[in-house]
Formats: sequence, structure tokens, C-alpha cells
Amino acid sequence: MSAAVPLPAPTPDPTEGPEDAAAALAAVEAWCDRLPDDQRLAVQRLRARIAALVPQAREGIHYRVPTFFLHGPLVAVTVNRTELTLITMRPGLLDAMRGGLSGVSWSGSTLRTPLGTPFPDDVLGAIVLARAEQNTRGD
Repeated sequence: MSAAVPLPAPTPDPTEGPEDAAAALAAVEAWCDRLPDDQRLAVQRLRARIAALVPQAREGIHYRVPTFFLHGPLVAVTVNRTELTLITMRPGLLDAMRGGLSGVSWSGSTLRTPLGTPFPDDVLGAIVLARAEQNTRGD
């Protein structure tokens, strides 16, 4: 019988959120700092609104975009020269909520609004809180 080989200590699951919250937040801020002023402001406002809805969530960069984490990836934010985008990570969620998604365009797991037009409070709140509930349940 051969001797047991010692296994390395388990590493934290990166989907739970960045281990070093300060470094992760700095990476998000650096990502935002590279944007033109109008895009940066739109992303910062959206991030602040999401953080107010789920203050226990952590931020980091995931798949190259700012992402909020709460028991795994919660929602991600990105922007281009014409629109602000919220990525919900769950296509089925938006399909189930289709009747309440007025004022935004969406497909799959992605919502979009024209740059300079914030997501409606009721839409953003419903989506972020539903995602938090899904992640908390382990869905």
C-alpha cells in the first residue's frame, strides 16, 4: 500500500468573490478610470445603486468587467459609447420577469439602457434582489 500524498490546502472558490476585497475594488476603480467621463459616471452611478440594494455584496473584476458577488457572481456592469449594460448571469430570470421590464431592452441575461438614461428603479431593484435571493438559495 502506498503512502498518502499530502494534498494542498483548498483554495477559495473565486466565484464567491475576490479574496482581497480592497485589491478587487481597486481593480474595479482602475477599470472605470479608463472610461470616458460620461461612461465612467454612468457605471459609477449604477454601481452605487446596486451597492445600496445589496450592501453585503463584494465587487471585483470577473470576465473582464465589474461584477458584484454574493455567494457567487450576482450581476455585472459594462458600458459602451451608446448604452449601459447590466448582466444578470441568469437568462431565465429575465424571461420570467419580461412583463416588468418596461423601459429597457433585453435579451438573454443582459439588459441595456441608452447611455445617460438610468435603469428604472423598480426594474433594477427587482432584478438585483431576485439575483441575491437566487444566489443565497444556491440556485
